Amino acid sequence: MITLGIDIHALLVYEGQGDYGRVISPTPVPTVATLLDSDSQTQELPTSNDLGLANLLFREDFFDPVTRLRRGRLYARYYQEQPRQWRVRPHYALALEVNCYKDPEGLIRKSVYAFVEHSAHKLRKSSRLSLALGVQDFYTVWRVVGIERIHAGEDLLTLRAQNSLGTLSEINYSLVPGNAATRVREVIEKT
Repeated sequence: MITLGIDIHALLVYEGQGDYGRVISPTPVPTVATLLDSDSQTQELPTSNDLGLANLLFREDFFDPVTRLRRGRLYARYYQEQPRQWRVRPHYALALEVNCYKDPEGLIRKSVYAFVEHSAHKLRKSSRLSLALGVQDFYTVWRVVGIERIHAGEDLLTLRAQNSLGTLSEINYSLVPGNAATRVREVIEKT
């Protein structure tokens, strides 16, 4: 089972199994995430980016700002008590880690916030499932458009921006001529 450990002091992300990890380079972008069945659930978003309180994390592997597609993996809180003590390989660019005490395997102890891979098989059952990235005051909503199983056994999610048109004013559909209002509504909901 793949686990992530995030050291918020050194701004490093570790990947491993159990309470062991190696640094990921380049450092991925982890974001607090919330699964939504409907847009009205945004009140349930966390109020803080505190990883000690986060239940779900999205690890971004790819983002295309033109198509507004994002790909990545979900991780769930690993233990109730956070942070956890992990054994990690020292980071080559941090002199304090390179020169500190190492156990016989060459590992050091680090305090990290731990998350474990989150299986997306439950997500397949909902065709309108969305993922909110961020916290109540600052978030974006993404529709889950694809789920693939990768070689490591993790589920890779493809997300599409819920609203790729940016912020639009409210549309007065009564002013749209004829039956074009239905088509306009469909196009806007798809973007």
